[in-house]
Amino acid sequence: MELLRLRDVPASPHDRVYRYSRGRAFVAYGLWWVGCAALFVTGIRQHAYVLDVAALLVAAGLLLARRFVVARFRDSNWLVRANENGLYIQFRSYLNCHFPADDCTVAFIPYREIRVARASRERQELPELSRNDRTVSIRTLQLVELDLTCDAVALGQALEAENTRPAPRRAAWYGSTGVKFQHHPVALDGTACLRLTWECVPSTRVLLDDLRHWVRVGASTSSTKSFTDLASVGRADQEQRIAALARVGQYVYAIGLARKLYGYDLRKARAYVEGLVAHERRSA
Repeated sequence: MELLRLRDVPASPHDRVYRYSRGRAFVAYGLWWVGCAALFVTGIRQHAYVLDVAALLVAAGLLLARRFVVARFRDSNWLVRANENGLYIQFRSYLNCHFPADDCTVAFIPYREIRVARASRERQELPELSRNDRTVSIRTLQLVELDLTCDAVALGQALEAENTRPAPRRAAWYGSTGVKFQHHPVALDGTACLRLTWECVPSTRVLLDDLRHWVRVGASTSSTKSFTDLASVGRADQEQRIAALARVGQYVYAIGLARKLYGYDLRKARAYVEGLVAHERRSA
């Protein structure tokens, strides 16, 4: 295994690249604008100025959200790049393309260091953070799991550094600002299982079909994990489950649960979750 900077990753027209869909983002963004325009026109025709105000607010939100679409058209929008030698896996979210380019954010894993690859479907039962404990949110994750034979300590440290790295500050007319998207598509479960949250095209089936030429592909798995009863268990169990959420890339929910359980503000909850993950990695 080797850690690389994004600009040092070799690219060939023969590579199979798995990225977040540009077409879907463009269509969805366009449909939102069409709906916004229809709302505005309806407000004018019916003299319902509340609708016009709502349309203007939606338009302002869409202008702020354009970075999600623009990011998908950058060269940095890819999760996996496969060639005849192995897989290049980018663990920095494509949404954080404004972060420093000198960071090592890509792991090269030769095929000989992958014991088995498989698709996995994980159903997560999570409490609604803004509601009572009886309201449950169901999230279904499509995953690709790679069981590694190599020493993944350096990769674990790089993932931890990326997940805890603060947003770069930029000057603005009102002071300085920093934006970091809590999107973590790559996680190391334990010491040898690399989990990729799959939201890319082509599908996991295409990836696994490509890998069959070099890697043993295992049977697909499915599991259900519940995080809805944390208030009724001890502090140690709470910390273990919060760390498990963060470890597989669900930082937003992990931080939200820490705030809900312990009354932390956002900054303290984030530091608390990062500390739990760091402690687990040191103990592993």
